[in-house]
Amino acid sequence: MTVTKHVDAEKKVTTFKIVGNVSFDEFRRLIYEYYQEDPTDFVIFDLREAGGQGEEFTHEKVYQLVNFVDSVRRGREKGKTALVANRDVHYGICSMIEGYMIDRKIEYKTFRHMKEAVEWLEE
Repeated sequence: MTVTKHVDAEKKVTTFKIVGNVSFDEFRRLIYEYYQEDPTDFVIFDLREAGGQGEEFTHEKVYQLVNFVDSVRRGREKGKTALVANRDVHYGICSMIEGYMIDRKIEYKTFRHMKEAVEWLEE
């Protein structure tokens, strides 16, 4: 997995572009490192070039990931996170994350197109 990070300080958006196979542990580590810094109000996880079939992202693992995010997100009590995935398997995993995050303080939404994600963040 290769990750490119871009921070737009003016718009308070951090974008992570993920290319290649995504493992559960790598994704978890990426989230942990993000929250150790100064998190922005808005985040985009761009998974349009991500690989793999998502075998590691079972319902149980996704639930663990959501609870992990809840435990490390201090300093970002509000905000929006856009998950952008055009492959069905990744879109499905992102939709599970979105579903588990409904009762949490940060809004999560899954998109197939970057333009829609950016528009949602700007609302």
